[in-house]
Amino acid sequence: MGNRQTTNENSRKDMVKIEARAYGPDSTEEEKQAIRDRIRIRPDGIVHWDEMPVGGIYHLTLFDEQFSRLLEPGRQYGMIVNLTGVGRPNAAYRDALRDYMTSIHDRFYHIAIVTGKGPLINLSAKIVVSIWNLWNFSLETTYQDAEDKLEHVLRKQASVAQ
Repeated sequence: MGNRQTTNENSRKDMVKIEARAYGPDSTEEEKQAIRDRIRIRPDGIVHWDEMPVGGIYHLTLFDEQFSRLLEPGRQYGMIVNLTGVGRPNAAYRDALRDYMTSIHDRFYHIAIVTGKGPLINLSAKIVVSIWNLWNFSLETTYQDAEDKLEHVLRKQASVAQ
């Protein structure tokens, strides 16, 4: 499928800076597109989710629009969720995120969540995410660790398939 992001979308993303605040339906069209552009896909089927600095339920709607536009039905993807620089979400957002992730996680063979934090923080986060009943995830400290994990999972799946 490949990355469908165009030069215009890249330019628009450069022009609109996402601020550390919750966004809502009153956001400008440029802000809405900049939020959607935080979900993108590489030609190799790896989806990148750059979480918003401040979690808000409305942006999940925009993320869902982007997933619907980018993901092919029936195809499995790997996903890297980048949580570095993200603040602690409130309870309403955690609940909405749990419901959303539960609804989409079967589209992904593995979800690598980058926290940018050390092993103890990752352990706490792992407990929270495991409560969501996601079976196909890992918590990684760096983006490179997440890429390595997805590569490892793909190699393992290929060896099992043979």
